[in-house]
Amino acid sequence: MKKRNWFGPIVMLVVVVAILGVLRSRFGGVAETPASFAAHTTLDAALTESAETGKPVLALVTADWCGPCQSLKRGALADPRVTDWIGAHVVPAYVDGTDAELEQTQHDLRLLRIEVFPTLVLLDSKGVEVSRRTGALSAGKLLTWLEDSGG
Repeated sequence: MKKRNWFGPIVMLVVVVAILGVLRSRFGGVAETPASFAAHTTLDAALTESAETGKPVLALVTADWCGPCQSLKRGALADPRVTDWIGAHVVPAYVDGTDAELEQTQHDLRLLRIEVFPTLVLLDSKGVEVSRRTGALSAGKLLTWLEDSGG
């Protein structure tokens, strides 16, 4: 009976893990929460505030494992023009889909009818969807969409 040599597969596994670590650090890993959404206001809390103030809700649906989400957070949502606009015109809600097993996350994803990450959903003060955008956008395209959507 021939003995199995595990050395080769173990070395290969170590190399793959090292490469993934380098790629993750090279491309930034998980982006910080954008300043506009830093309070991590839940969707329910934002909808309540929206009903009281009349401001629409802008829900950011993101996940730590989503590359385009990290790009959107580092790019357009970090742009001061976007941050200022969000602060002046909408109630931001942060929906973290990283752990989709959580009951609250499942509720929010169903309520917003999320099919892809990232998704931005603009809701009026009654909680009715006005518009949505998916994927990573430039700051200019995001501002245009927000302004055109009536936020």
